Amino acid sequence: MDCWTQALHGDAAAAYNPAEHIKAQDALVGTGHARFSLWPYPPTYFLILAPLATLPYAAAFLTWGLLTLLGCVVVVYLVVRRRPAVALVLSSPFTVWNVLAGQSGFLTASLLGASLLALERRPVLAGVFIGCLTYKPQWGILIPVALVAAKQWRAFASAVAATALLVGASFIAFGTAPWEAFPSRACCAGRHKPVGRPRYPESPV
Repeated sequence: MDCWTQALHGDAAAAYNPAEHIKAQDALVGTGHARFSLWPYPPTYFLILAPLATLPYAAAFLTWGLLTLLGCVVVVYLVVRRRPAVALVLSSPFTVWNVLAGQSGFLTASLLGASLLALERRPVLAGVFIGCLTYKPQWGILIPVALVAAKQWRAFASAVAATALLVGASFIAFGTAPWEAFPSRACCAGRHKPVGRPRYPESPV
């Protein structure tokens, strides 16, 4: 949530400064309890997260977790059409880890599942979901390759357009500074090591 607050107050680039990132976490959870020194996500992610910074910490945490979990459950049900599948999702240990860590796994699963669900009948809509998935840059690399291999040209074009719109919107909302800072942080993501002492198990997502 520290990154959300920085983005909301016009200082999104600070999220890519390790010292400022840790300082912002300390302000929220107490000195010495900062967990992450790196923010590896592109500035487009702030378009989703910044509005949550208008809420108190606990309310934002619960809102994020409940809304993204609801999206994941709905998509799973639409794909499988069986109620036990929902129970399986809710009872999974990965669900518990994702809730405790406040991570993006539910959002990723929702967008990925929705894109696959819509791909054959509504490829343009599927492309929009895929474009939104580029908040995780690796998906912006992997999925287009699959779309080209499957000759899903409409979905591919829609995904490119959606990504371009998100990038443009992030420039308008947060300026150029976050995009100037992001590449160096993204390159360090593979070497990232958590700081402080964890209060929960490491999230798998």
